[in-house]
Amino acid sequence: MTGTSGRNKPPTKRSPPGQHAAGTPRKRALSRQPFARLTGFQKLMSSIVVAVISGVIVWLITSSISRQHYAGLPVKINRVIDEHDSDEQGDTWLFANALDLSTAELNSINRPLRWERQHGRSGEWTPFDRWAVAHGGVSSDLALTRVIVEGNRSSSVEILGIQAKAQCRQPLDGTIFSSPTAGANPVARMGFDLDSADPVAMKATGSYVSQEPYFETETISLSPGEHEVIDLVAVTSRHYCRYTFLMKVLYGEQITTETIDDNGKPFEVSALYQRNAHESPVFQYRSAYIGGVETKDGLFTHISRHRQLGGSATG
Repeated sequence: MTGTSGRNKPPTKRSPPGQHAAGTPRKRALSRQPFARLTGFQKLMSSIVVAVISGVIVWLITSSISRQHYAGLPVKINRVIDEHDSDEQGDTWLFANALDLSTAELNSINRPLRWERQHGRSGEWTPFDRWAVAHGGVSSDLALTRVIVEGNRSSSVEILGIQAKAQCRQPLDGTIFSSPTAGANPVARMGFDLDSADPVAMKATGSYVSQEPYFETETISLSPGEHEVIDLVAVTSRHYCRYTFLMKVLYGEQITTETIDDNGKPFEVSALYQRNAHESPVFQYRSAYIGGVETKDGLFTHISRHRQLGGSATG
C-alpha cells in the first residue's frame, strides 16, 4: 500500500531576501527607516530644533497680535470733553466782535433761561451756552477740560507731566454776556496759569492755581487697558489765549510727548477786558449784556452805550 506522509512533502521554497514569495520587493521595516537609524543624541537635537522653530513661530504670531492691539502712542486719548460748570464759572461769555442783537434774537436767548428759572437747569450746558459757543463765545477767566486716557502698551506706562502750550494776546473786547456765578464749592483739579512763563501742571482748587507742581507729589500710572479721568483747568487774568496741552509719557526707557487739543483745534479762554482798573469791566466792552444775579429776573438785557458810560447797570 502506497501513501504520502507529511515527512515526505517537498521542502518549502524560501524567497530571496528583500522579496515576497510572489517576487515583489519587500517594504522596509519601520526599524530600518532613516529616523529610526539616528542615534539618541541626533534624536535629541532634532527635537530641540523642532521645539525652537515652534517657539519662534508662536512668538512671531503673538508679537504681531500685540503690535496690532497696542498700535499708536503709549497713552490713548479716548475722549476730550469741554466742561462747563455754571455754579463755578457762571454764564459769562466773551466775544471778539461787537454783537448788536435784535429784540427777537435776545428773546430767543432768554426764553430757555426763563424756563430754567421756573423748572431748574437740565444739564451743565444750557441752550444759551451752546448758542454762545456756536457764535464764537469764549469762556471767561477759566476753562475746564476733562480728558479720558487709557494705557496702550503691554505693560504699565507713566505720565510724567503735563504742560500748556499757549499763544496769548490782549483779552477779547467785543461783546460781554455777563452772568457771574452765585458761588459754589470749588473743585480740586490740575491747574495751568496761562499768564505764567512756564504753565506746567499745578495743584488747583476752583480758579485758584497754586505754586505747588502737581507731579512732584502725584503720579499717574496706567496698566494695559486701564482708564483714567484727568480734570484740567486753564486760567488767565490778563490775556486771551489759544492753547493745547503737552503730555510727557514714559514707557520702558523711552519718553514721548502727546498733544491734547480740542478735537483738532486749540482750546480758548479770555480774561475780562479792563483798560480802566477803576471801572467795572462790563462797561468797557463795545457791546454788553447783563443777566443772572445782575438783573431782577435773571434774563439778559442789553446795556446801551450811554448807560455803559454812567447810567444804571440793571435792566
